[in-house]
Amino acid sequence: MREDESGYYLISLARATPQTLSEDINNKGYERVRYKNHNLLKHRLIYELYGDIPEGINFDEMEIHHINGNILDNRLSNLYLIAAPTHRILHLLIDKYGIENIKL
Repeated sequence: MREDESGYYLISLARATPQTLSEDINNKGYERVRYKNHNLLKHRLIYELYGDIPEGINFDEMEIHHINGNILDNRLSNLYLIAAPTHRILHLLIDKYGIENIKL
């Protein structure tokens, strides 16, 4: 996976072919990669492969926040690892006060 000129990541999975790899958008509006009958959220895949995950953190218990609020903007610089309860509070603040482009 590498970042192209626009800043977006290109995904290259080993042995992936058009028959085994496809992308779509799920019912919540998130980009999803389907590979060998597994659905992977693209933002989680990008962060898991290239993000900074502190030692001892269980990635499966964490959520990935889109800093600018655009859930289709999966540039690593727009993704922020956050605990699920804190993520819910953050979105309550965003919804109530219209705060954008923040991370805790």
